[in-house]
Amino acid sequence: MKEPPTPANGKSATAAEDAEQPTLKDFFPAWACILGAGVVGIVVLSVVARLMLPAVGPERVILALAQCVAGFIMAATGQVLAFLYAASKSDRFSPFDVLMKPIEIWKPSTRMLPQSAPRFWLAAWGVTAILCGVLIVGGLRYNALFEDWGIEKQASLNLVQEIVKKAREEQEGGADSLEGAMNDFVGEEEEKDKNDIDKLPTVDCLIFGYVERDNGEVESVLLATLIGKEVSYVGQSSIADMPEESRFQLIGRMRKLERRAPFVKTTGTPVATLKGANWLQPVLMCRIAYTEWDGRSELIKPRLKHTLADAAEK
Repeated sequence: MKEPPTPANGKSATAAEDAEQPTLKDFFPAWACILGAGVVGIVVLSVVARLMLPAVGPERVILALAQCVAGFIMAATGQVLAFLYAASKSDRFSPFDVLMKPIEIWKPSTRMLPQSAPRFWLAAWGVTAILCGVLIVGGLRYNALFEDWGIEKQASLNLVQEIVKKAREEQEGGADSLEGAMNDFVGEEEEKDKNDIDKLPTVDCLIFGYVERDNGEVESVLLATLIGKEVSYVGQSSIADMPEESRFQLIGRMRKLERRAPFVKTTGTPVATLKGANWLQPVLMCRIAYTEWDGRSELIKPRLKHTLADAAEK
């Protein structure tokens, strides 16, 4: 009996069939695994940064901006490299196609994989870094686009109206007495640090509490303003820079306006576990200068510019 013929290359038909079977490497080539590992790594590092950085402060904003800038440079570099290769293969591409045909210019590079993989790595990692910087790290203040459009004056009026409305609902002292008290509080301008503080943006705030040191000395005031449709905590400001006479007047006025519970919601804020906090009736108003807002709608480096309440004792 004759044996089946052996292929000329010496391999059996079964071995040839096994060689034709797709492997895991065919579905996930090395360049694609590197791309995926980079994307996952950027996401993980962004999550770790969000968990480790303080919720209040400039650190998160700085990191998010740096990550977005680095991501833009990477993505733009990959896009330009893809365009240069496409332009070398065809004269139908122009420099405007980097923006006008962002997908089309990648087709020649796709046909050159895996040799062109570094371009794909740069583009994918850059886009991932930008998205993670904005969505995960966070801390960027998007409402800065709407500043200096006359919103502040209207917001100040809405703040007072919301305070009066909420005070009516609580029925503490009656709405008439509260409105009368507010009408008695005339703005008091403090001449201090004109070369610095006047250059900062401002917001009108309610002083709804104050913090004492262990020796009973008032250290700072607790601030709230209108965020959306609710009067919310936005930070605390030291009163150490106030003129001595005005500071003593304000402290004397606050001592007479104490109440048992905070007028605004403090759950989930740094005030929730604050020791030495005293709560005030919703009466005292002030104008606060600040550096910027953080990701939790709280003021960064708030400074008491001047009071909007008459601190004179009656």
